[in-house]
Amino acid sequence: MGTATSASVHDVFISYAREDKARVKQLVHALTASRGWSIWWDAALRPGAQFPREIEATLASARCVLVVWSRHSIASDWVVAEASEGWQRGILVALRLDESQPPLPFRQTHAADLFNWRGSRSAPELLGLVDSIDRVLQQQPAPAPGELEERESRRRAHERRRLIRGVGAAAALLVLPLSAWLLYQNLAERQSAERLAAQADAVRAQVVALS
Repeated sequence: MGTATSASVHDVFISYAREDKARVKQLVHALTASRGWSIWWDAALRPGAQFPREIEATLASARCVLVVWSRHSIASDWVVAEASEGWQRGILVALRLDESQPPLPFRQTHAADLFNWRGSRSAPELLGLVDSIDRVLQQQPAPAPGELEERESRRRAHERRRLIRGVGAAAALLVLPLSAWLLYQNLAERQSAERLAAQADAVRAQVVALS
């Protein structure tokens, strides 16, 4: 996420409010898995980077600006300013996370509704958003072959991580029943040993009594 191309040009610049970070992170994962695009969002800022300067430079070179409208972002001067830059350059794509209306200048720009989206890469609303971003990118100068290779590398790396997580989750599901069975067996053996010890004590007591 947020990995720059060799020329430090990103395919997609995401403008959003901090309060929506968790949902935007989910979106970044989905877009990376779908197309392997180089995506910039402020979570990618290096420690100690000059925040406004970094944003300005990255925004100026981005091929597409994706603005995430929500009840939080419509009140953010930063988000409105970044969306304005994308709009003026004709590279703005918008989406909405809730019923909030974007600021007046942007209401005439179609926005994908992701109100109920929960991360599925095959969801129609996400596929529509991907198509909108694709159309903007196709209007830009063709990326160099090296950039196309980087996109594919990011997409494959993301898919590998997803598969590894899936295998780990499946292994955990297998281990839990096995652990429970071993615990049960251990408990049963201990109870059996305790019963045998109690019987031995009873026999010894009887022998002592007879003696």
